[in-house]
Amino acid sequence: MDWQLSPEDHATFRATLSSYNNPLGGGVDQAIALQEARSNFQSAELHLVASLSSLIGAAMHNDAQLAFNTSDRELTPIDPGIPRGFIQVRSTLPDGSTGNTTVQFGATGSRPIKAASGRSK
Repeated sequence: MDWQLSPEDHATFRATLSSYNNPLGGGVDQAIALQEARSNFQSAELHLVASLSSLIGAAMHNDAQLAFNTSDRELTPIDPGIPRGFIQVRSTLPDGSTGNTTVQFGATGSRPIKAASGRSK
């Protein structure tokens, strides 16, 4: 939102809100993982900025800004009760080389995480 308060003064207010929900999108550190090894991930962020620009005479310009940011993030394992495990799979590929991958099953290896932060300047 912009306001022309007077011929010399201009005010601006900006607000941005974002929300992100990624089911089964967090907590995995292997290329292949079964569903119970995954976590749900959610994030919400808010950014507020207010500014005032003023002309003082013909040669001076003054800007003042106030900003505030906050964010909340949550990582929730699907089933933390199942022990974490890995299976290593090796195969001979059609070109004769050996393929190797690790499959993760069970819990994510991390506990539920809920984090919040805020900052103003």
